[in-house]
Amino acid sequence: MDRRHLFKHKSATAKSIREKRRHERQELRKKKRDAALSGKRVRQNTVETEEDDFNEDQVTEITQTFLASSDGRLEVLKSLRRALSLGSALIESFLNVSGSLQRLVEMLDNGSDEEKIEAAWCLNNISAGTDDHARKVIDAACDSLIRGLSSGSVPLEDHCSWAIGNLAGGSVECRDLLRKQGVIEPLINLLLSPIPEVVRCAAFALSNLARDKETTGLLTDAGIVPHLSSLLVFDDDKREILSEVLWVLTYLTACGAHEKKILEAGVLEKIIDLVINMSDKDVDDVQVWTPLLRCFGNIICSGLEETGSEMCTRRELFPILNKLLQSEQQHIRKECIWLLSNITALPNACKELIDTDLLSTIINLLSSTYDVKKEAAYTLCNIAANIVELCGCLLEKGALTAIIPLLKSSDVDTIHYALTLTEMILQNCSEAVKVFESSGGLEGLEGLEYNNNDMLREQADGILDVFFYKEDKQEREAAALGPADDECRRPVDD
Repeated sequence: MDRRHLFKHKSATAKSIREKRRHERQELRKKKRDAALSGKRVRQNTVETEEDDFNEDQVTEITQTFLASSDGRLEVLKSLRRALSLGSALIESFLNVSGSLQRLVEMLDNGSDEEKIEAAWCLNNISAGTDDHARKVIDAACDSLIRGLSSGSVPLEDHCSWAIGNLAGGSVECRDLLRKQGVIEPLINLLLSPIPEVVRCAAFALSNLARDKETTGLLTDAGIVPHLSSLLVFDDDKREILSEVLWVLTYLTACGAHEKKILEAGVLEKIIDLVINMSDKDVDDVQVWTPLLRCFGNIICSGLEETGSEMCTRRELFPILNKLLQSEQQHIRKECIWLLSNITALPNACKELIDTDLLSTIINLLSSTYDVKKEAAYTLCNIAANIVELCGCLLEKGALTAIIPLLKSSDVDTIHYALTLTEMILQNCSEAVKVFESSGGLEGLEGLEYNNNDMLREQADGILDVFFYKEDKQEREAAALGPADDECRRPVDD
């Protein structure tokens, strides 16, 4: 009943394990980042202090004025821009006026510098509406927005890249259309801009485009990785840029096809440097830590030998991960334990845990929320499978006792991890049986004897038979064979 191959990050199962982990993270992203409109952002003017309150009739009237006269057109555009930032209903009122979208595109192409900026801003806010709104913008204005990326006007490049980011944050169909129109190269070029806001908006657009695996190949072929690598530097004033760049890399590393290019660009070393540098400044910044830890974990998932070598030469990393596991932000704790569940697939990395208090922290997480304790159990299974000698340490620190409540989980994988860790500790620690029994573990195992899941039922039965019912089983087998020969003899009467 040796199930260590299910956790070790090597042999024939390594690829399937990595693919499973990637799939889990992709599902998480679909729920949290790819939800309706989650990749879209309306742009507000932080300078204007007046509160806007438009209704649908007012938007229709302003739009008709915009179409009918060129007098005061800039102020009308500003009013439209503010109205279009207030939601889909007002966007619909604008689009329902025939010729309104086409006139915006004309302003973007041929207006004054200020009018171009306001027109691009209006298109940006429309793009943040529904997928239907985004599709209409792509059909009418895609070419003009892409030209704006190379206009040489910083504000226009800024607004056009933001608008394209909103368009890419919609449906797969929208991203396909943008890609076919040639949006990738000019966006990558904007990563070299000396203007931080332009770089941030370009990275935002690229991160939304990178959500499709097909696009990640086009991005790497276009040479995006070295540009991203050069931006992996912590600057307190540029956290938003760093966050967007890390999201692009998160998508590139998630698909599992570009690890060599990413490693050759020095991304792993810079990721580790960022973890170390940021730990002294802020361990609760979800905006940066989430993509940073996720990107780190995706690279470790690659299974390339270079990742393990780099990890084990940076011993200062492990105390920092211990610190992150105790962050006040539950989301950061979740991302960090997932990262550790991948790191501990590397045997050499497991050895480094002994010199920190990481083991105790991970064990404490077994009583955390559902998703955190599941990853904690997986992590402990990796540790026990890679270094058998650590089973005694796990027992001493209370892992066996702490894993027992997970036997009653409603999640199949969580129960499987709990059973596997239990089995490995019982196999390698003679005193573990007594500890398990005195902690009420038998009740959890016996409750699984009638589980509907065949794998869990067989696993629980196997542990019970080998470690707890062995004598009973021998007696039952002996009884089935019948009485011994001596018991069959009867004295013969003289």
